Amino acid sequence: MTDAKIAATIEKSCSKHKELEEEISKILLRAGQPEKEPGVMVSTFSWMTTGVKMMTGEDENKQAVKIIMNGCNMGTQSITEAMHQCKDASSESISIAKKLIGMEENLRDDMQKYL
Repeated sequence: MTDAKIAATIEKSCSKHKELEEEISKILLRAGQPEKEPGVMVSTFSWMTTGVKMMTGEDENKQAVKIIMNGCNMGTQSITEAMHQCKDASSESISIAKKLIGMEENLRDDMQKYL
């Protein structure tokens, strides 16, 4: 990616995600629950899919924006689905899930101007 404005928007979002990750880690630690990493196959498939999409010949900045927007949409859908399935989730968990959904929606909206 070569567009500095896109990179700055992504870095700002990554920083917010890291802050939320730290908050979640503290909650998991208090609850005695281990943190979970994504599976190797999921990570590998994601990496390969992104690589293939970036080689389509389309402007790399625009393609990166599309990939990020698609990821935001998938994340929002997954988190919302999990919230509906976990009826007994704590209010703290629901609050964090909603915060993450908001962050994903904000990043998606911020990326739209770069298409």
